[in-house]
Amino acid sequence: MPHYHLNLYHGGQEIDIDGTEFADRSDAMREAVRGGRAVMAEQLLAGEPIHLHDRIEIADADGKVVEVVSFRDLITIKDDQPASD
Repeated sequence: MPHYHLNLYHGGQEIDIDGTEFADRSDAMREAVRGGRAVMAEQLLAGEPIHLHDRIEIADADGKVVEVVSFRDLITIKDDQPASD
């Protein structure tokens, strides 16, 4: 099974030293998305701002970055309220 490192860049750098085995790159991507959303949820619950430039880089066993998950891409904000005059 392929080995990937999910490195979090969130107000600093948190390198995944050990990494994890995933069935494939898609599984690593799904875990990065889940993890990024979990970090944002914790920030929301704590009343902290979400920094949309934060990201999780997925690196292969050799340390080469193969995917980047930007926090900006993990949320959709909608404002369905009509503009008041």
